[in-house]
Order: sequence, then structure tokens, then C-alpha cells
Amino acid sequence: MDEVLSKKEWGELTETLLNLFSIDEKNALLPFQAFQVNFTGEEPELLGAPCVIGKDGLCIMPEGSVFPCRRFPVPIGNLMNKSLKEIWGKSSLLDQLRKKKNLEGRCGKCGIEDCRGCRSLALALTGDYLAEDPHCWYSFNA
Repeated sequence: MDEVLSKKEWGELTETLLNLFSIDEKNALLPFQAFQVNFTGEEPELLGAPCVIGKDGLCIMPEGSVFPCRRFPVPIGNLMNKSLKEIWGKSSLLDQLRKKKNLEGRCGKCGIEDCRGCRSLALALTGDYLAEDPHCWYSFNA
């Protein structure tokens, strides 16, 4: 827990990235839970990683355990017992995470369609994966 940035520190980090990469729209970085700076081109490029839970990816461990995310320590199946297609399509946990209306607090009411906050961070910091993202700085009238 001592290694997790505070909400203020996360906001300062994203503000620094906005300034370094001359991004005018502050909310442009909201959906991203991690960043990578690519130095292979003439100019550095900022790449963001949105939450993929239930949408675009899974984490598969060497022994076959399947997790919604590499940072989400709740197994949803094992490839030794079920097919990946079955795990992906029939996981009640993934089904719950796919529906933004299930998210609590501001996350469930947020108008940014592609953003569901970081479910792994919500779980780690609150004990509830449906809780409001503790790092979100977005301000709106709910």
C-alpha cells in the first residue's frame, strides 16, 4: 500500500504527462490506468493502457488459472477444467464488470463511455472491485 500513488500524486503525474506531450484536453488521459513512453520514433510518443477487464483481455497463468487482469487476484476459471471461450463467455464476474451500471459511486454515473476506472485498484484499495476508482479526478455533475 505504501507504493501506491495517492489520488493527488496520480493527478500530478497525469498533469505532467499532459504538459510534456502538449495535450490540451485534461480528460484525454482519464481512461488510462498505465502509460508507456515510446522512444523509437523521432519524437517520444505517449501510449496509454485502458482497463481491459471483461472487454479486451485476460491474464492466463502458466498452470492454467485465468484472471480478469494481471493485477486482479480473483480467479475466474482454469484452462485445465474449462475452455477459454467458456470462461470468457460465462464468467459471472466478467459479466458484472462489463456493465457500467454495476459500478458504484461516480464510476457508475460517469458519462465517459470507454472509462470504467481501474477495477484492480478499486479492489486493492477498498476491498470492492465495483467501488469508485480511488484515483479518478474527473469532475461532473451527477
